[in-house]
Amino acid sequence: MTQNVNEVHIKWHELFKSIPGLKARQPNKVVIEREVIPIIFVPGIMGSRLKNSNDEKVWDPDAALFMLGNYGMFYVTPEKRKGLVVGEKFNKDFLTVLNDDSDHNSKKFGKFKNADKRGWGGISWSSYGKFLEKLEEYTFSNPIQECFEFPLHACGYNWTASNYDSGLELKNYIDKTIEEYSSQGRMCEKVILITHSMGGLVARSATCLHGAEGKVLGVLHGVQPATGSAAAYWRMKAGFERPEGGPTNTLWDWLRHPVKMTGRKVAGTAAVWVLGTNGEEVTSLLANMPGGLELLPTKEYTDNEGSKQWLNYEDSLGVKHSLPKSDPYSEIYLVKDVFYRLIDPLWLGKNIKHEDDFSLSQWDLYEQNLEKAIKLHDELEKKLHSETFQFFAKGIPSADKIIFEHEEYTWGDTDSRGGFQIIVDADGKIAKVDPQLMYVSDEEEYQDLIFYGNLDPSPDIQKTWLHTLKYPDGSGDGTVPISSSTVLDVSVTGWDDDTDEEETDAFGAPTTDYNSTDGAGTTISISAEDGEDWFDIGHEPIYKTKTAQNISFSAIENFCLIKIREKTEV
Repeated sequence: MTQNVNEVHIKWHELFKSIPGLKARQPNKVVIEREVIPIIFVPGIMGSRLKNSNDEKVWDPDAALFMLGNYGMFYVTPEKRKGLVVGEKFNKDFLTVLNDDSDHNSKKFGKFKNADKRGWGGISWSSYGKFLEKLEEYTFSNPIQECFEFPLHACGYNWTASNYDSGLELKNYIDKTIEEYSSQGRMCEKVILITHSMGGLVARSATCLHGAEGKVLGVLHGVQPATGSAAAYWRMKAGFERPEGGPTNTLWDWLRHPVKMTGRKVAGTAAVWVLGTNGEEVTSLLANMPGGLELLPTKEYTDNEGSKQWLNYEDSLGVKHSLPKSDPYSEIYLVKDVFYRLIDPLWLGKNIKHEDDFSLSQWDLYEQNLEKAIKLHDELEKKLHSETFQFFAKGIPSADKIIFEHEEYTWGDTDSRGGFQIIVDADGKIAKVDPQLMYVSDEEEYQDLIFYGNLDPSPDIQKTWLHTLKYPDGSGDGTVPISSSTVLDVSVTGWDDDTDEEETDAFGAPTTDYNSTDGAGTTISISAEDGEDWFDIGHEPIYKTKTAQNISFSAIENFCLIKIREKTEV
């Protein structure tokens, strides 16, 4: 005779108490109501697919030919690049997330049920697809798996807009996501945020400036430029540098890994052509949008040695100068008449006619965008969610500081060493920029022969100086130095951070690499010397590394342990 099964329904937190309703002489089936904790991934700058108000695709890192054709070919002018991404002048509503591309979505992640409804289509699959797949399919250990369900969402955003605005959008997405599961009768109170790069600024904006903290169980930040990065300055002067991260380009590397080395070289070179091979191309994009300007070093920024004076140069008299003294905005970003200025006004684009029939200069628009960046920097400071892990990468040459080297210039010498070079006279007269060589634009003093790339000085000019922007050599992930990616004072309730003082470098960043969930602190490093992650170490591909994935799994488990402790404490 078959016995009836005694079915008992409990909520997950009742697992940790005596379960009522069990019968001694009858089979029991315990049905556990799990709580839904949505995981929301927030990508970095340029990691969201975007379309314009006409529903036309504008930015799609997954479409290589589209990106090269619209941004990377020789005939694409900086003005055209700016027109695609910014328009005539910046408007935060000019672009929105391209989420509903059914062909793209079915090809990339069609096997995952309802992934398109969870925002996966709005972010770059080439950058994040591997990570999303791993996290979607991951099985957590018990009691985590028995107690919780983790639907994986992605929240793309218009990265040209201020992170203040993107933070509000993320806050609204958090509210909408929780409401969606709650309306289905599911337990759902909080989400977990995992961020990449600029996505960390978006998440901190949502939690610290827009009131989302109470609906977020915890945050994991990956390679976040928490106080900006000198790389933003470097690239607006010189363009995107060589492919970042991974192995060095030695003959031995090519012999050991010919296929991977070739793939990395091709992908890296293509990315540079798309993002900008020189300062004018990069400036035409980043300087015309608040989001790009918010990646510049803030007042809180320091180099890896802890100095707030991160820009260094020597004048014609041999006197060394270090900036900023107190304010990078007025001393570096808003000056026009010194060689170390951030912006050449000519690179911003053509002036536009205002609707009230007066000319609005591109410099005026740049100042308006910079004001938005300053506002975010001042409000966000080093604020963060109370339950935060962060990880960073180290050992890859990164721009933690800016150094201009100088030497007396010999006329007729057009040998450019690459990067950024600029010519000034003894009085430091302002210079104009050519992708190969920087030349003075003061027409009264110089004859500018653009076609030949030569210069003829006036007889009145006795000496000129060549200032060369030194290639980055600080430690970081190729974009964000450790000084910015480790600056937040992160902590997690109940987490014992056992990173000893002896295991930190001169800046205070942990030197111990993350190898497992045991013994890692709340700030965790990934090293370029790690053989397993060798080809994916670097700012953009960091979530492709097994180490970053394991850190993510561990962070989620630890946030859930906080939840369990809160619910089961007597």
